[in-house]
Amino acid sequence: MSYAIHPSSAAAKPMRLLLGLCILLIHAYHSEASVFQAGPNDYTTYLSRLMPGDTLLLGPGQYLKNLTLKNIQGTPERPVVITGSDDATVFTANPCCNTVSLTQCAYLVLSHFTLDGQKQFVDAIKAEGTTGNWTHHVTIEYLNIK
Repeated sequence: MSYAIHPSSAAAKPMRLLLGLCILLIHAYHSEASVFQAGPNDYTTYLSRLMPGDTLLLGPGQYLKNLTLKNIQGTPERPVVITGSDDATVFTANPCCNTVSLTQCAYLVLSHFTLDGQKQFVDAIKAEGTTGNWTHHVTIEYLNIK
């Protein structure tokens, strides 16, 4: 004895919904990552938009505001990448705060920019958080820290 579900039957509707949901989930998991290009005047507007797999390309220039990263979450397979133009992308320290502050971030790559401390009494990079909400799995590469 065999059973078949007719496409117009009541039993077919949940199956079609389940199939549609599976297709949406697969598409969402494999969707293209975004690449954002920013400069000293607008880079902070992109920080809250960063999703797993995204890249923020920091153009050349003097970045006078600090880089405050809060709750930037990548995944092991799709880290969030923030990269500059080597010595042409310079974050200048301010006496108020750390030049790069990481709070509750995970699976993040910081690369190819310069941190100029200007002889200020601040940290170039500081990973922060509270118990259970620490920053973790951060790759720091090709940074010039003065």
